[in-house]
Amino acid sequence: MNDTRGHTAGDKLLQAVALRLRCATRETDFVARLGGDEFAILQADVVDPALGGALATNVINALSAPYDIDGDQLRIGASAGISVFSVGVVAPDTLLVQADQALYHAKNEGRGQFRFHSAELDLEAREYVALSDGLRTALERDELELYYQSQVDLSTGRIVGMEALIRWNHPTRGLLLPAVFLPIAEKSSMS
Repeated sequence: MNDTRGHTAGDKLLQAVALRLRCATRETDFVARLGGDEFAILQADVVDPALGGALATNVINALSAPYDIDGDQLRIGASAGISVFSVGVVAPDTLLVQADQALYHAKNEGRGQFRFHSAELDLEAREYVALSDGLRTALERDELELYYQSQVDLSTGRIVGMEALIRWNHPTRGLLLPAVFLPIAEKSSMS
């Protein structure tokens, strides 16, 4: 950017990126520029590490939208590497190294993506984001199905009530039980 449009335009782009990062994060998150075009976000009080994947998706989408810099529409790409604090990792530098390694993997797999330092957390987060995205449109596509189950008094054999059960008829995974998708709906703004 600095080479093609000058340092003033590059500074304006960095300021616009910083603003979008603040808008895509919580007030309690800490956003910092590490140098060049690298930023770090520190999230505290995160109960589910997979939510880091949801944040990364929001940030990547926010940063990928066009920028109006001096009347020109510019697009940039973004990728994210995520490191999760654990008892065995006490040095902040270690977290940054792990996040950088995860970022390298994200860029190697096609950019515009995020990866966790841990393969297990990475899989869990990608699954969470995929189900969350699919769930947003499941209502529109009539993929949620309601089943009724009779409640029977075993001593008399009489039906004494009904229970309504919801299932998600996922287009590629088949019938999903509520335990798979309701926690995701509850953690997001879908519930």
